[in-house]
Amino acid sequence: MRRSALALVVLAAACSGGEADTTTSVPVATTTTSTVPTTTSSSTTSSTSTSTSSTTTSSVPVPDNFVTYEHPMFTLAHPDAWSENPEYPGAGVGFIEDHSALALPPTTFSIFIEEQEPGFDVDEHMQRIQDELAGFVPDFRVLRSGERTVDGERTVWFEYADDFTGFGVVVREEAGLHDDILYTFTLNSPEEFFEFDAGTVDQIMEGFQFA
Repeated sequence: MRRSALALVVLAAACSGGEADTTTSVPVATTTTSTVPTTTSSSTTSSTSTSTSSTTTSSVPVPDNFVTYEHPMFTLAHPDAWSENPEYPGAGVGFIEDHSALALPPTTFSIFIEEQEPGFDVDEHMQRIQDELAGFVPDFRVLRSGERTVDGERTVWFEYADDFTGFGVVVREEAGLHDDILYTFTLNSPEEFFEFDAGTVDQIMEGFQFA
């Protein structure tokens, strides 16, 4: 795709304008403007219509093939086939699953952390992200959107289709606030795998815990 999940990290970082929080022991990007992305509660996508839904996470057992990842700001469990992406450029973490044997782009999932001013509006931020995407993603449109609860916090999400070096991909952006920290969750998946990968991210988000 012309702008992958990494491009959206750069996009979010470009909107940052303040100083890093010096009381936090881990790097947290800072901004004083409304700017955000999203993630889904549903595991399928449509290329012909736009729909909206809401879900609330529930407690489910961690699958046997998941491993725990602990960050100073959160804890999650992810598939053991997903390795930490050493090239992730943002404050947070990125994971990647290689599909080069199938001649397909990789599946990537990232969590970008950004400090916000009190009163930051996630819904306005998501709308701004969509407006900006419309400026550089050809034929951009939201395929699906909605909201859910992640570890007691409301998150909002949307999905859209894009192109990555000639391959079709689907991107799910999700964002929510916790203690004035904006958490942006980005899934970027080959369209052939998106339904499966989206379901995997749903499982990750069900067990996600803020520190």
